[in-house]
Amino acid sequence: NAFSRRELSALHMLNHWIKTKTLLTAHNEVLNRRRKERREKAAAKRKEQRAKAAEEKAKQPEGKEQPKGKAAKQKGIAASAIASDDEDADDDEDVDFRDQSFGKTRMMLLLPMRNTALEYVETLLRILYAKEEDDLHVSQVLAHTMGAEAAWHVDNDPYRLYRKAQQGPHASHNTATRCEYFTNGKHVRKLDTFRGDFSEIEESLTLRTFRKRPEEFRQSFYGNMDDCFCFGMRLGLPSSATGGAKGTGAQHTALYSHVLQSDIIICSPLGLRKRLGKAGDVLVSLSSIEMAVVDQADVLVMQNWEHLVEVTKMLNERPRETTEGLAQISRLFEWAMRSEITNTNPMPVTPCGRRQNIVMTALNHSSIQSTFRGLCEFDVRDTTDVEDEDAYATLYKAASFVIAPAKQAGVIPKVTLPVRQHFLRYDASSIANADDERFEYFTQSLFPARIQSLIDREVRTILFVPSYFDFVRLRNHYFNEHRELTAFLSEYSTEKQQRQVLGQFTDMERPFLIMTERFYFFKRYFVRLAEQLVFYSPPIHPSYYSILISKLNAESPNTSVILIYGKYDTHELVRIAGTERAKQLLERAANSFAFVTNGTSV
Repeated sequence: NAFSRRELSALHMLNHWIKTKTLLTAHNEVLNRRRKERREKAAAKRKEQRAKAAEEKAKQPEGKEQPKGKAAKQKGIAASAIASDDEDADDDEDVDFRDQSFGKTRMMLLLPMRNTALEYVETLLRILYAKEEDDLHVSQVLAHTMGAEAAWHVDNDPYRLYRKAQQGPHASHNTATRCEYFTNGKHVRKLDTFRGDFSEIEESLTLRTFRKRPEEFRQSFYGNMDDCFCFGMRLGLPSSATGGAKGTGAQHTALYSHVLQSDIIICSPLGLRKRLGKAGDVLVSLSSIEMAVVDQADVLVMQNWEHLVEVTKMLNERPRETTEGLAQISRLFEWAMRSEITNTNPMPVTPCGRRQNIVMTALNHSSIQSTFRGLCEFDVRDTTDVEDEDAYATLYKAASFVIAPAKQAGVIPKVTLPVRQHFLRYDASSIANADDERFEYFTQSLFPARIQSLIDREVRTILFVPSYFDFVRLRNHYFNEHRELTAFLSEYSTEKQQRQVLGQFTDMERPFLIMTERFYFFKRYFVRLAEQLVFYSPPIHPSYYSILISKLNAESPNTSVILIYGKYDTHELVRIAGTERAKQLLERAANSFAFVTNGTSV
């Protein structure tokens, strides 16, 4: 549902932008009209005063001059009268519009890679400049013309299929043609440069190995996979939407616009964090975010989730180091200006409660949930006890919704290899000590009792570690204890190291291989002839469980699977074992369970 998800998100963001743009334009028109009326009124009064002065001068006898003191006094009275009239007009006609925050930017879109950013930008342009006869649903065009499965073929990415469906097989594929369709002839500044920076690498599309990857891998890693980018996008209404009227805010859409002049910031967590380290102007834009959208959060978990956590902490913080790009103070929102609260009028210390947060992910994870709760919850100061600095009371929480399937069947029935699967539970006293207790259970109990003897008999064993921090800890331990028998693979391993490690494991030089889930996520390499597979914790992606088991050596009598879990691995365990089985695995008194599947039943 990637197409529908992008379209809904783009429509929602454009709807928010159009509403705020319309409100600002209407308020600006009111203020401009009132200023014009005041100027015309002041000019009419001045003209009337000059006419009266000319009449009085004409009535005076010729050759008789008015005393200088009296003339100056009358002139001062007239000027003061005009000034008082203007002040009264200002007091009567001025209105207090609170419709802006510190900066112009109101939306932020966090994405994992450039290929997704390209799809989002083209979706925004296609909707913004669409005609009534255009079909906006890309997925329907693809499914009807080329087929759903062919949409993700390596030589036919979604953009190319959509272009073929609209223009025909013999149409030109140059940049001007693409720009012509998505903007309906309107100019989008720096669109060619943007497509060149974010489009796919043509050489990688012909790789035979890429075609053999699963469909899920091709969906995520087609095109440009760079995870460091940050740019602004200034939106502009087409002339057809504004009726061609002057002063309605119609302007060109611009990519790579300055962040202080942008309506949307489209970035990756890593790119935004690097931009924050270079310049502080981004802080002004982040202080005004009213809608934060995070798409493909499951892919961000496989990168470095710490970047996203640090970036979200800076949202809606009052800018203190720079005044560049700040809006008019008189038009700032009250919640943006207020930092103190009272018992009669409680307001949050930070305006994060005014921000809408949308997090889209293919799977649930503890890191995603904790960050989402941090985005949607905020505390306010309890002034009933001002002496206690830690006296905080949560008066209310922002509404949050988590949409997830009520029950899941799990992936155990999808295992086609008839192999015994052992689920071993360790006792975790608290979530803070869970990692230490898992490490102690594996190194002191499980490994000496059930794994080391098989490794000594040269049984190829793979330890699959979902967390990179656990991998570093295990690598340091086994590098000192079993250096000659252990090999290591992570997402940071070079191609030379990968070939060397895989060769050593296959040739029995090092029959114990420790690899990370992130390595398999980005590379999708798995060693054949492995006989024993040990999951240090339930994998984040449930499909990996059935896929990796199916690649084990079924002819070996030593083939087996071991999965270690604790009571804090609920989300991952439910996706693997299913809702009903996971409940039994967590509540029963026994700590060891076994499953045997034949591809149809458990």
